[in-house]
Amino acid sequence: MSVGRRRLSGAGRSFVFGQLMVALTFAEAASHYPLAGGVYQWAKHLVNGSYGWFAAWMFAFAVLIAVAGVAIGASPIVCSLAGWSGTSQQLFWIAFAFIVGSMVLNIYGVKIHRLLQQHRHRHRDHRPGGSSRSHCMPP
Repeated sequence: MSVGRRRLSGAGRSFVFGQLMVALTFAEAASHYPLAGGVYQWAKHLVNGSYGWFAAWMFAFAVLIAVAGVAIGASPIVCSLAGWSGTSQQLFWIAFAFIVGSMVLNIYGVKIHRLLQQHRHRHRDHRPGGSSRSHCMPP
């Protein structure tokens, strides 16, 4: 039993390390090429426009499959946490809710974040202590 836990723990650390390396690679590329537009813009500037077009479509298909996979995989977990039986109809509607939620976050996420930031900046001067600037966060 403890051997399995050690192996899983080692696999978990390897996974986290691998994801950290991917994140650092993207951070390095983003620091050299600060472009909006995601995969297409990066691939276009790093290789060429045709490769950017292909990479963007492959990324779109990968995201579509990933969102659907997460929705299908999370449905039984939600049923289990809610104490439901997990009928096929319940699983379908939970997966559907995950997909619609992802779509709504994609469409409105930046707008919501902008509104939250505006609210934060508007109410910054009303902090107790009289300081209008935070020493931890940039203006």
